[in-house]
Amino acid sequence: MFIQKLIVAGEFSESENGAINEEVFHGWKSLHGNLYDRDGINTDSEHFRVARSCLRSLVNISIAVANSPVPRSMVAGKGIELSDICRIGWRKDWKTLYGNNK
Repeated sequence: MFIQKLIVAGEFSESENGAINEEVFHGWKSLHGNLYDRDGINTDSEHFRVARSCLRSLVNISIAVANSPVPRSMVAGKGIELSDICRIGWRKDWKTLYGNNK
């Protein structure tokens, strides 16, 4: 909602919004792949541990749009937004569990 209000007010563009989405997606893809690139992640508790680590790590990636750094809170919000629309997921088996509605 915050970004939509900025877009309506003319303080943020759809292309900037899309650029942030893409940066968050590619940051997530790298983190998720690295975190799950090991054996022994088979139980729900292990999946939850790795999923929490992925979300926490995503918040710490540096993203800039139009040479302006994106605040961590916005990166976190974008990660959650992309997760809500099933573009990204936190568990290794997220597509099976939740689908991919992209």
